[in-house]
Amino acid sequence: MKRECVSACSSWSPARCSASLGPTVSGASCLFDTTSDIPDELELRSAKHTTGLQNITAVLGHNVILPCQTPSSAPIRAAEWSRPDQVSQYVFFYRNKQSDTTHQHPSFKDRVELADSQIKDGNLSLILKKLIINDTGKYECRVSQETTSRQRRAVIQSEPISIVHLQVTESPGKTGNGQREAGLCLSVITVIYLSSC
Repeated sequence: MKRECVSACSSWSPARCSASLGPTVSGASCLFDTTSDIPDELELRSAKHTTGLQNITAVLGHNVILPCQTPSSAPIRAAEWSRPDQVSQYVFFYRNKQSDTTHQHPSFKDRVELADSQIKDGNLSLILKKLIINDTGKYECRVSQETTSRQRRAVIQSEPISIVHLQVTESPGKTGNGQREAGLCLSVITVIYLSSC
């Protein structure tokens, strides 16, 4: 499986390496260490633990934290937040101890950051700022962690360690057409009062 994945992805890019690579490597992703100054590249592996789907509802214009926690204490080499409906671009990508915006979807520019920039204790939770309705959808967190074995290539399995379904709603107290629910309640109370007279 690793060999097929490596031959399918000659260099790292979300557009080429996040998508399914066919029936023999269905769902696999490749990640290559293209910035290493060390002759031996570290093998990267994905955490095998996947949490269940978490549903989060947040208010339009507010900020929200999308939770993600690594199940292992191994150092984090790379991490990615993505949406399945945006396979060629990611929400957030982290490597070499900093964010990488090279292939970030434009709608997330300057609106995402890690909740813990030092990633203490494997916390990869993501802050999504100034929510818009189009932020509604499924988000997946993937991680690569260093291992002790060394190889010429690095591979990350595509199984997410956290899956979040985000629902962005309008402000509490407003209906879909923007009128205050309080006004509707007052109308109902008035009708009840008039009908009882």
